[in-house]
Amino acid sequence: MENIKDTYYTIASACGETLHKDRGSKFYGYAFPVTTEQEIKACIDKLKKLHHTARHFCYAWQLGESYQKYRANDDGEPNNSAGMPIYGQLQAFKLTNTLVVSVRYFGGTKLGVGGLIQAYKTSRGLTFSSNLQRQTCFQVMPTLLPMFLRNFTKKYPKVQLKIEELTTDDIITKLRDGHLDAAIAATPLLEHNIKERVLYYEPFVAFVPEGHRLSEKKKISSDDLELDDLLLLEDGHCFKDSVIHLCKSQQGQLENHFQLQSGSFETLIKLSNEGLGMTLLPYLHTLDLSDKQIKKLRYFTDPPPAREVSLIYNKSELKMQIIDALYD
Repeated sequence: MENIKDTYYTIASACGETLHKDRGSKFYGYAFPVTTEQEIKACIDKLKKLHHTARHFCYAWQLGESYQKYRANDDGEPNNSAGMPIYGQLQAFKLTNTLVVSVRYFGGTKLGVGGLIQAYKTSRGLTFSSNLQRQTCFQVMPTLLPMFLRNFTKKYPKVQLKIEELTTDDIITKLRDGHLDAAIAATPLLEHNIKERVLYYEPFVAFVPEGHRLSEKKKISSDDLELDDLLLLEDGHCFKDSVIHLCKSQQGQLENHFQLQSGSFETLIKLSNEGLGMTLLPYLHTLDLSDKQIKKLRYFTDPPPAREVSLIYNKSELKMQIIDALYD
């Protein structure tokens, strides 16, 4: 399990432009995956050309596996009213190798320091929401549940648990309605009144059949992936959106290729063994593979892409003793 601890969270691709309006001012939000300060400068210069009449280009970035480098810039706004709220969200989501920029067009009304902090924070939230999609917990439960139940029942033998598989939308609804105490799901969800406590980061692992173009490689990178070459889970499953974000190809480029989708990783592995393509698996799922199947695994170069898995619950915290027990 040491592999899981050595990963970090970042964005797989640039987020699409978002727009937040507040009392006449417009805040255009952007996020980019970056690895060097030169890339950061190039991204900001590009935005300045695109928005040549904008007044402020506020941003924050963080680089390195251990967050060795970072910066927050208010670009003329009052001190700590713009750059730091953006940087604070990078820290909250444990994002690195990421640049977030909020471009402001002044609307004639001063928002005050408090108003600016909220506006830039909201702009950042919209930016991340455009790239980090909701995911279901269907593919978290099969691998995590056995380990969780074994430890929990030993520690709390008198607690009665009712466990069920739900989509993320159903989980959020039940948490808000008080019909669910807590849930385990892929995050971040960016949902109002829902708190998240990160449990672990789970790397992706490629399952590559014999004769595949990547089968001779010992390790692969996300640039090696092509969406029309991947076997995917059906819509509504945990991995599909994450896989799509990793791929260099775009969905719109699939019209000349066939797609195979399945509801389980076991079926995807069988289809892959038939030579119909490769697939991606969550790390924990690979622990139960046979020796023959393990030989077909290809790990990503460091740092490997990963998904965040968290314990989520209602912000009201009415049952914190139960939630703390689940988290422990």
